[in-house]
Amino acid sequence: MRDEIRYPNKAVWIVVGLVAFLCALSMVLIPVVRKEPNPPYDLRLFVVNPPQGFRIDEALEAIKRDPNDVASLLQVQHYYAYQGEWEKVVEIGKKIVASPQGAREGSAYLGLVYAYIYLGQPQTAQEWIANGLRKVADKQLRAQLHRAAGDILLLQYEARRSRYDLSMAAIDYQLALQEWPEYAFARANLAYVRFREGNILSARQLIREVLQSSASTPRDKAVATYYLAQIEEISGNIAEAKRLYNQAREMHPESFIERR
Repeated sequence: MRDEIRYPNKAVWIVVGLVAFLCALSMVLIPVVRKEPNPPYDLRLFVVNPPQGFRIDEALEAIKRDPNDVASLLQVQHYYAYQGEWEKVVEIGKKIVASPQGAREGSAYLGLVYAYIYLGQPQTAQEWIANGLRKVADKQLRAQLHRAAGDILLLQYEARRSRYDLSMAAIDYQLALQEWPEYAFARANLAYVRFREGNILSARQLIREVLQSSASTPRDKAVATYYLAQIEEISGNIAEAKRLYNQAREMHPESFIERR
């Protein structure tokens, strides 16, 4: 008589499937880094540099003479972005990209992305990133659009702690670096992703590259130092972390907001 093979009943398979699903879901939703850093300052991912090389009154006068003067429109858009007048940034940006002369102006798309971020509409910002990537040919501007997409995902990660957001942000930062290998800000933010994924060695290496690069701006180095401070903090080096947090803010005060 042959042994009878007994298969689990349907209820057992349902339980096994449910357990497997919950395990997979936990890998997506629960970040690797369990110990949370507690920095004294919050990082501002989207910062507008001060306008330089033009006078706003002259740019406005130029637009009066020629409403389709793209160069002057870009200057005015930048000015309003620095002033935080985001509705005006949107109005001018849409006018620029709707014109034949301005349809490929990456700076106009970036202005629209920043505006919608500050207006609390990240989905619309992502749509303008996609529009820009379809039209813009300049590699550095394309890199900045990819970086902005990654930054939006980082903001989402901070809100809901989803590893999926980290994975997608890493892809955007890597795409940015493919377009512009010297793009230090994208490299710094990729370091933060690696840190959050638990890959401390990779994070430290990327931060070291930013801090040692002659192409890095003061903001790039400040952000990299801020991320390094978080690594030191969760590693138990509290005094060093405090020193690095303060150093980061001294390097570029506009990039940080003190926590309340």
